[in-house]
Amino acid sequence: MKFDSSVDICEGRSLVTLSTVGEGKRVIAFAFSPREDVVALGLNSNVAELVDLSAGTTRVLETPNDQPSVAFSPDGTMLATGGYGTHAFLWDVATGKQIQSFETGAVPGGLTPEFSPDGKMLAVGNRNASTPLFDVATGKEVHRFARPQTHELAFDPSGETLAVGY
Repeated sequence: MKFDSSVDICEGRSLVTLSTVGEGKRVIAFAFSPREDVVALGLNSNVAELVDLSAGTTRVLETPNDQPSVAFSPDGTMLATGGYGTHAFLWDVATGKQIQSFETGAVPGGLTPEFSPDGKMLAVGNRNASTPLFDVATGKEVHRFARPQTHELAFDPSGETLAVGY
């Protein structure tokens, strides 16, 4: 994906373009849902979009943060958004309603959410501060990694290990 442009969704082997989303928009983040034909876009504004490719519909989420990053829960029912700010947010994909807010600290930064494989935990990287780990159901912080400036996060498939790149 080229920064600040549309996204081509291609067939995995031939790389033939199947569809294009975000035409005429400044897309900076993208995620596939585990649910077929649903994708999320983060725009270079305070907007995230849920696009149903088969229905041709788009649900707009006005996020409190600029340049929202996007991550689906493993079951596809929730979308986490980050972006530039001090809170990450959890949204109900079916309704577009905000269902949770996660306080990451006093230092605003480029927040990057990442769900654990079972969907019970949410790690939120911060390019300007430390990385908290939250219980999704309660919104409570359960751990904070001491080192600042997270640039990448990834859970292993078992959910037992979280890699945090600085």
